[in-house]
Amino acid sequence: MDQIEKLALKQRNGVDGTMRPWVNLLAYAKAVVRKTHRQFAGSYLVTGLWISDRYDQCMPPKLRMSEAALAEKIGEAIATQKVLQNMSRDSESERSALRQAITTWDERNTLLLEHAFTPVGFAKSSPHTDYVSAMGLKNPFPSLSDGDKPIEDLLTDSRTKVDRLRRLLANLDLYEKDDQDSGAKATKEATSLNTVFIVHGHDHDAINQVHLLIRQTSDLNVIVLGDQASRGQTVIEKLERHLGDRSSFAVVLMTGDDLGRSRSNTDEKPRARQNVIFELGYALAALGRGNVTALYEPGVEMPSDFAGVVYIPFDENGMWKQSLIREFRGAGLNVDANRL
Repeated sequence: MDQIEKLALKQRNGVDGTMRPWVNLLAYAKAVVRKTHRQFAGSYLVTGLWISDRYDQCMPPKLRMSEAALAEKIGEAIATQKVLQNMSRDSESERSALRQAITTWDERNTLLLEHAFTPVGFAKSSPHTDYVSAMGLKNPFPSLSDGDKPIEDLLTDSRTKVDRLRRLLANLDLYEKDDQDSGAKATKEATSLNTVFIVHGHDHDAINQVHLLIRQTSDLNVIVLGDQASRGQTVIEKLERHLGDRSSFAVVLMTGDDLGRSRSNTDEKPRARQNVIFELGYALAALGRGNVTALYEPGVEMPSDFAGVVYIPFDENGMWKQSLIREFRGAGLNVDANRL
């Protein structure tokens, strides 16, 4: 007779063993139902865990990063542990430094494996789960320790975890790449490799001409910063969003929207707007000189600190079109001049 049945009998019988009023029989019935429900719930839980375990074995976790990159990082972790093993630990300060180094090393490995695999199953298992397992460790919960654990125990645990890393490294080729993650990354890369960013001033006719040329000769995506939704972002935040990760080439339109001169000169010359010069520098830093071309209106004052940038005169006879197409091709973009 278990505790639930004993409790039910106490509720059913009086102190002298006589039957209590019928109302108390309801408590007995509820106790029996609770016991039965608990037994069924336990069975369901065991069955669920068994199915999950079978599922985990049939559906192994998948890699979120390349096998070569993960193998390199695991190799670095194994090599680092050897360095820790040979560190001096004679004085208290040396032991404290070694203890902190081991903790940092372990936390880095934990974070690496957590992000390297897509967990599967009811228990969300992955090699990360195996690495952090408390089984076989002298200090299974380092975050809860008071910092006075023997340094040799910490080193022993680090060797145990290195063995786990070695086993993972030996079987790394058995894990498949996560198609969803790699597919999303490939889509993002494909989009960025086929996108041209146009930096411009106030000459909307020039913007339209360049935009039309790209549309006529290619299937490239075009981003004009002024056409993008701000979403509460500043201009620099919009540049960060659209230049670099989302673009592979930039065309900078340097039209004479402003007038300026130096203090020593009384003659004002047409200049590109200050934001255009700034965005030219930003594009060079984000994409590299080989992926940035400046179209300048003849007579516009040119910046003096951008040597190596390709400058194409935005001439009225349209020769700039062929020059710009050559730059697109040189950057690996798929452009067809015959479509003009």
